[in-house]
Amino acid sequence: MTIQISRVYFDFKSKSERRDACIIAAEIQNRIRQMNPWMTYPDQAGACISRLLPPVYVDRAAEKTAVSDQRANLIVGCRQSGKSTMIWHRIGGFAPNVLFLNMEDPLLRSGLASPVELAELARKDYTFVEALFKANAESAWNIP
Repeated sequence: MTIQISRVYFDFKSKSERRDACIIAAEIQNRIRQMNPWMTYPDQAGACISRLLPPVYVDRAAEKTAVSDQRANLIVGCRQSGKSTMIWHRIGGFAPNVLFLNMEDPLLRSGLASPVELAELARKDYTFVEALFKANAESAWNIP
């Protein structure tokens, strides 16, 4: 039997292999729900995201950069320089239609082996998403 998870096809010789792959896929979906509590409680999305922002926010020059819904934006900088804070500040208005993925999570790293798989997962299972925030992508795909 062949099972497709995103674009990856697994050929299984036994029922236990098939079961294990289904369990992993379910665990990835559960982890995504844990990282995105507003998916379960959309009416609390604003409160969830506001907890990720400091009480006083300093605007950054990079925020004036135009954002396109047809292109990805890569934010790079030193550790602890406010990259994630800036992103949360910019995409907070899209709540609850935000999908956050922290690619430092080993389960997500193992289940989403390439950017193509991530894009397909988002298109197939998360059609409501208007903003996708993928943190620590370099951890997942060995970006220098």
